[in-house]
Amino acid sequence: MAKTPLHLISALLSLTALLLFPAGCSKKISEEAPHERRPETVKPRCSVEYPDLCMEKIASLGKSRKPEIMKERKRLLQIVCTGGKSLGCLFLAKLTVSDNEKRALALFGRGCELKSHESCYEAGALHLKGKVILKSSTLALDFLKKSCLLGNPRGCFNSGAMLAEGDGAPADPKQARTLYERGCDLKDASSCYNFAIMCDQGEGGFKDGKKAHSAFMRACEGKIAHACYNLGVITDRADGVPRDQDKAARWFSRACDLSYAKGCYDAGVILSTATGAKKDGTLSRKLFTLGCQGKNGPSCLALALDMEQQKAPAKSVAEQHLKACKLQVQQGCRAAVKLLRAQKDEKALVEPLSVLCSMGEPESCTNLSRMAREGSSDPIVKGKADHFAQLACFSGSKKHCLRQAKKYARGKKVPSNPTLAAKLYQKACELGHGKTCYSLGTIAMKAKPPKKDEALKWFGAACAAHSKAGCRAVKRLEKAADSSKGKSPANKGGRKKKHKKK
Repeated sequence: MAKTPLHLISALLSLTALLLFPAGCSKKISEEAPHERRPETVKPRCSVEYPDLCMEKIASLGKSRKPEIMKERKRLLQIVCTGGKSLGCLFLAKLTVSDNEKRALALFGRGCELKSHESCYEAGALHLKGKVILKSSTLALDFLKKSCLLGNPRGCFNSGAMLAEGDGAPADPKQARTLYERGCDLKDASSCYNFAIMCDQGEGGFKDGKKAHSAFMRACEGKIAHACYNLGVITDRADGVPRDQDKAARWFSRACDLSYAKGCYDAGVILSTATGAKKDGTLSRKLFTLGCQGKNGPSCLALALDMEQQKAPAKSVAEQHLKACKLQVQQGCRAAVKLLRAQKDEKALVEPLSVLCSMGEPESCTNLSRMAREGSSDPIVKGKADHFAQLACFSGSKKHCLRQAKKYARGKKVPSNPTLAAKLYQKACELGHGKTCYSLGTIAMKAKPPKKDEALKWFGAACAAHSKAGCRAVKRLEKAADSSKGKSPANKGGRKKKHKKK
């Protein structure tokens, strides 16, 4: 067999080397490459593709409010928002809202699209305010409902309230109740309270005392004073739960701790008088004191009555009754008047009498009018004798109505005022003074032209007040009205034709 020439073997080896190692990469087969260069890896930078790196850069900027830092922060947040991160849209919108509400709304809207419940809520809030952008309850409701579904408790409460009131959409108690329940599940105390009310009253669904009680408890834990108070009422009245006055007192006390003065009063009443709870006079007095400080009139009255039982000085008791009186407690005013009269303290009498007068007690108005006529220097009554006399009239005193009416009709010691006089006469008539009613009817008949309908009204009132003259006047007017409507007896057949002479 013939041998292959050496020059051919060398050529084949060179070709193999070219195939294995293209031009620029050829190396000697036997030679190693101890320092081979590898391509350098490119580090990712803050960009739309890497928004998390932008967030890291934002964090590194700290809390500085310098203009250049704020500008850089906004630039980076815009990249984050464009990169699909809802937090970037939310934070940028919050930084923008004071300068550009329209842009902020667009950013909140973008954040809402990216499932940010807070962005949805803020967009709804902007539509409700409507300072720069168009105010729209409908759009606000849509955003708030979205925020609720995404887990924002405030969105649940506000959208529930809007649907309950029919704001932004027709009233829908059923959907409102569902939204309140969702808000309550998200631990919003106000939503729990409204949900409890709806369950308790059967709004938006069937009445559910068990759910109402549970929701009231959650609202009370969330420091809603009215919820604690309602739990006390439910427990005290045994409304769906066993009656337990000790427990009711605790709920009322909890409401009191949350600055609801009525809770202080009801807790004090149970601890001082109830048979189903352990009595505690000291604690009840403390609760009444807190209630009175919280401007609860019955608490002040309860303290005054307790002081009377403890034989406290009359002056101190009167002062306590006066506190109740200032808070519109009629019993406190009357007790204060009685005690102050016994002490002959005319100056201090003015305040409780003025409260009673404002509450429609004519005798108190009369007393104030008398004090003014006698020259009292108290600024409440000084020079106001006629004012209080008129209040006595409108509170139900016929005597004062007539006196004041005559005074203003004649211009006696006061400027003549026929309009006011007429009002006072009318009030006297309404209070059952028949003679005045008859006089008003007569005035109406003397008008030109006669006011027959008005006269009939006043004569009717006089008749109802047992005025015989009034009853006769009513009959005359009714008879005249009948005769004017029908035909006279002589002309029943209609107008007679004249006979022609033959």
